[in-house]
Amino acid sequence: MSLTPLPRQPHPLSPGMNETEAALVLGLSVHTLRSWRRRGRGPAFEKHAGAKRRGRGQAGRVVYRAEAIQAYLLKITVETDEPAMPHCS
Repeated sequence: MSLTPLPRQPHPLSPGMNETEAALVLGLSVHTLRSWRRRGRGPAFEKHAGAKRRGRGQAGRVVYRAEAIQAYLLKITVETDEPAMPHCS
């Protein structure tokens, strides 16, 4: 008999999403989200304290808040003046 893992339930005091969850919401790969973070692009994030690493910055847990994801999506939304094209049948 194999055990099926339970779906991850966020803790009521959870500060936000991890990078995998944020990438899924944004429709990006985790690699792209990490690359953007290094370049100062993308949604705001928090870096929770971790161990110091030699020559590679600080390790730690990256957290994205839902509000930051939503604000980023609103920021990159382009409004248009024209109505949507009707569907061709």
